[in-house]
This record gives sequence, structure tokens and C-alpha cells, in this order.
Amino acid sequence: MKSTRRILQARYNAEAVMEFYGLPPLVSVCDCADRSFFLKRPGFLEALSGLPFASWNFLQAHGTSAVRGWRENEWRCSMQIVEHCTGLLEVDFDLWNPDQGLLPAFCHGVECLWPGKTDSLKVRNGLIRRGITPVKA
Repeated sequence: MKSTRRILQARYNAEAVMEFYGLPPLVSVCDCADRSFFLKRPGFLEALSGLPFASWNFLQAHGTSAVRGWRENEWRCSMQIVEHCTGLLEVDFDLWNPDQGLLPAFCHGVECLWPGKTDSLKVRNGLIRRGITPVKA
């Protein structure tokens, strides 16, 4: 699962959704197979106001440096943004948004158990179905 292609795709997915919403571009500092970390930039989090993101503070799975979070109000391939006290923003996706009802919550639980990490290539396909086309890694 940790292929270079999947690692790059995680960043490209995040950048495509940020561009879709007109959010200021961020500098990537670390990419993983299922998430990317960006330098927090002044005004970025304030720019989420008025966009379809809800405050989301179930941060236990994001480490002890996680301060607060937001989740995109989409039932499929929703973006999460987690602010860390280190000055980084963590961006990842869930194939199913557990905040959107019983079926997505169940599917999200299955997603967390197997395979455990969200496949960034599947996220790309889901974003394309939503009308967002990330660069292909």
C-alpha cells in the first residue's frame, strides 16, 4: 500500500479539493500513503468558514499534537483537516463519512478495520465522481 504512486496521490487529492474550494495553496512537508501534512498558513483555517466543512474533534486517531479538526460535509470521499500544535495541517480522506448517517458510519468502520488505511487511488476515483479531478500520480 505504500507505493510512491499512492503517496503522491494522497497529496494530489488534497490539493485538488483545496483548489476546488478556492482555499489558499499550502506547502506540503510530508506525504504518506493515506494523508499529507502541510505547513499551516495564516488565514487558511478562517477560509473554511462558509464552506461545507463542519468542526470535527474526534482527534484520538491523529496523535497527541492534534488540536482541532474539520470534516467536509460529503458522504463519500470526504476530506478531513486536522490542525496540529506543531504548525502543521494534516489532510486525509475517508471513503465513507461516518457523520453522514448509519450506512456511511458502518462502511467507515469496515474501512478502518480492513484494509486500515484509505486507498488514495480509490479516493481519486471518488473525487472524480464528485466532479473534482486530481492530478493522476
